[in-house]
Amino acid sequence: MTTADAWRLARVAAAARAVPRAGHDQLTRRLLRSGAAGDVAALREILARDVIIVTDAGGAAPVGAAVARGAEEASWLVAALLAAPGLRLTLVEVNGRLGIVARRGEDAVAVVAPETGSERIAALWVVRNPAKLRAWHGGDA
Repeated sequence: MTTADAWRLARVAAAARAVPRAGHDQLTRRLLRSGAAGDVAALREILARDVIIVTDAGGAAPVGAAVARGAEEASWLVAALLAAPGLRLTLVEVNGRLGIVARRGEDAVAVVAPETGSERIAALWVVRNPAKLRAWHGGDA
């Protein structure tokens, strides 16, 4: 990730906290539905044109891309992640806002924390690091 990306993400995160919770929650629910269906077109509609996805796998989990930029690339990455066979997706609180945990059996394989703008998702933080996912194993942590 470049320094410019890091600064942009910091600005996105700060602005996202100003978005009313209802708007954030609605976009997160749409993200779950569209992603689970593998609906790339629907994902493009809810992702900002300049969306950025940062994936933390800790070097221990396979990922298609560590960082994705732009709605086209990001929509395919989200669809591949959330529509993977055998996953159970659940809406959960992540860092005080609604997010998504993906589980295979009882094991969490990803936690997705969206940062929303006024009308679209501006950034996605995707944790795939097995060490960080331990707390999410089991039920609806």
